[in-house]
Amino acid sequence: ESYGISADWPGAMRWAVESATSATCLFVQGAGADINPRGGPKADYGHAQRLGQSLAGAVIQAWADIEAAQEAIPLSAASRDLDLPLAGPIGPDGKPITPAEEIAATVMKMTWQAVVELREKLFPWEAEVKETSGGWCIPIELQAFRVGDAALVAIPAEPFVEVGLAIKARSPLPYTIVAGYSNGSVGYLPTAAAYEIGGYEVDNAYFWYRLPAPLAPTCAQLVEDAAVAMLGKL
Repeated sequence: ESYGISADWPGAMRWAVESATSATCLFVQGAGADINPRGGPKADYGHAQRLGQSLAGAVIQAWADIEAAQEAIPLSAASRDLDLPLAGPIGPDGKPITPAEEIAATVMKMTWQAVVELREKLFPWEAEVKETSGGWCIPIELQAFRVGDAALVAIPAEPFVEVGLAIKARSPLPYTIVAGYSNGSVGYLPTAAAYEIGGYEVDNAYFWYRLPAPLAPTCAQLVEDAAVAMLGKL
């Protein structure tokens, strides 16, 4: 709820960890598209400091328990291009997607022209939408990196929590980190079940990402399967 530019709670966490350990602390934004910080978003930076310090305690404990490897460890990387289908012009229920102008008026309480003008001001980019025989799609590049018995999967979207948990559960490596928002973002990556619930992420967020329709409900499974396949090759 603050428009100030800061490192937010990850900055407070890093400061506490680095002060206690003298080690460099890195932060990876995981799959967090449908969660808020504990206690909810607040404008008070003291809240961010408390959250950061709380997590720092767990990080410092984990750091203290780690033993550095004494032998060479495997390093490997992989990437994969993937076309994610869009839901339009027919939605997952088989009905035509509601026109953008109607959603702007009924949900966002704005004229379509006002939405377009605001989008031009806040998000001055273009989406790389492709038209195929099967409909619209948007290309992404998934990445995976292995360092010993740990791996990191990088997704250029805003994945729901369950997407990250599913990749971690199926990973063949003991420790797997899922990084969203990596090398850009094509929009929200909801679970298939989220489309039945509705809400901003599946109903109208695609406007701001300059897409003609939201990602199809199958996209989360496509990303999960591709990521697990890459991890297997590592």
